[in-house]
Amino acid sequence: MANQLLECSVFEPSDEIRQGTIIKFDTEEADEKLGIIVTADCDIAQNKHGKYLSYCNIITLDSYIRNYFIQKKCQKKIVEKLKSLKSQIQDFLHREISDSAFEQLLQYDKNTIKKIINKNALINEILAVQPFCQKTEFSIGDYIAICNQKRKEFENEVKNFPGDKFFIANIPDPESTNEGFVVNLRRIKEIKRDDISVLYFGCLPSCFVLGKLNSPYKEKLAQALGCMFSDLGLPADYENERNNIISKISGDYVK
Repeated sequence: MANQLLECSVFEPSDEIRQGTIIKFDTEEADEKLGIIVTADCDIAQNKHGKYLSYCNIITLDSYIRNYFIQKKCQKKIVEKLKSLKSQIQDFLHREISDSAFEQLLQYDKNTIKKIINKNALINEILAVQPFCQKTEFSIGDYIAICNQKRKEFENEVKNFPGDKFFIANIPDPESTNEGFVVNLRRIKEIKRDDISVLYFGCLPSCFVLGKLNSPYKEKLAQALGCMFSDLGLPADYENERNNIISKISGDYVK
């Protein structure tokens, strides 16, 4: 298609392996099949990589949504719901309850809960959250039940990729019909340069070159990597002090 976004192109025999080169592994593990070289071009050119190149895994957008996005969102929402629920129960009972007592309450059946909390709204909230409390993996159905989002809200949240994720629309893989890929910049691995095949005949090598990221997407990838690893954490007191000072000064401008 004339208007198709050309983030990636096929790796030509005359091309050299550089940052942004996409590699494919002969493996059955879906999330381990694709990778992208992230070693800087200058390090490759000056042979500073010591025979090993760094790469990040590439997963499909569907895998990212199911195995990363939904899991994180559900876990966060469950924690929020439980915190709110515990607070409501304490208000109803007019006393604090321990974490262990709260966890025990969440395991009771409806009739047992009724003996402790005689309030239908609270009972229904407890029953609604019970199926998800012990879960370590969440489905699409779980996400819909827990987060209760409309399609547009869901799309907007998915589009808001965190800083350690990088989106690629298409990859030149003749064996794949997938659209949408996500690079996990935080998961960096290494591979021997000599283990990457540029050309192969007959037998499929364990790792071979598939394509390359074009400009300006290649430079954007490098920028994303730089931003992620140059972002230094600071003590919580720093942010608290900053917020307090800004709050005081803001009163001089906005009443």
